[in-house]
Amino acid sequence: MSLENTSTPSASGKRLAQHDQVEFEFEQFWQVTDKQRLETPVSQRAILAAAHRLGACLNYLSNSMKVKSADIHKQIFFQEMTSDAIHLVHALAGGDARSGRFYLRSVIENFWRHHYFRDHPVEFDWLQYRENYVLEITSLREHCQHLRCFNGPLSLLFSDLPRLHAQLSAEVHSNSSKTATLRSTLADIKLLESQGISIQEEIAAVLHTVLALSIFSESESFLALHVNVQKFLIATLSQDKIESVTNAFAEDDITSFQNIIGLYSKDEEQAFPFDMNTPTSDKREAHEFSIEDSDSFYTQDSRK
Repeated sequence: MSLENTSTPSASGKRLAQHDQVEFEFEQFWQVTDKQRLETPVSQRAILAAAHRLGACLNYLSNSMKVKSADIHKQIFFQEMTSDAIHLVHALAGGDARSGRFYLRSVIENFWRHHYFRDHPVEFDWLQYRENYVLEITSLREHCQHLRCFNGPLSLLFSDLPRLHAQLSAEVHSNSSKTATLRSTLADIKLLESQGISIQEEIAAVLHTVLALSIFSESESFLALHVNVQKFLIATLSQDKIESVTNAFAEDDITSFQNIIGLYSKDEEQAFPFDMNTPTSDKREAHEFSIEDSDSFYTQDSRK
């Protein structure tokens, strides 16, 4: 398979790998972020950066879907899920933990919508043209539970989404005194250190799970990406989720994924920025690029 260079040229003529592209985009955002909305900016920077990286990973898959298919029902809710992940970063940077959890819950809901409507174009049209046509979240979730791609090695990962959705719903609706925000002025709106710690765990649970499941459920889009982008997505996952996805591909006898895992190494994972628990340096080299510049994300074969 012929592969193109997936890096993006900078103004200085250098080529940037995926992690450099994502890191630079976040750095641009961080420079204009109002740090007064963060109680502990140094440690909370790492939380926002990790969430941004996961959103960027979903964006790579979303862009690949648009290349592989022009059918809107097969991609729009995945695009919206990606948008939710990016809005999550913006909400947290503004000190709004509840809105961040709203977007995190919406990631799960749009994940379920995507996996229903991608296979139901007629019902998707009903959303546009039938007044009062609505599919409840419980119906979407129950449909997805029976999909073959979420059984087998990925069943435990998938089965955790309803619990996470219920937990986030309780927090979004502030059903107890523990989840009340109790702000009285605009100046009070700030992401507290305790809020950052708790939402960090939810970000890891939701976005890592959704990414792992999507790599397999949208394997055609994943395998159409350049091998370096594939390795970047894999390196973002925790080791237990890598093992679950690897087992799912092995059970389906998809050998090309096994080749990718063979190229992947722990040394490369450690070289990537934005560990969930470790703040990165504020010093960055300026480059010009955009992760939306997706022409080089794919193999030459994927454009046919």
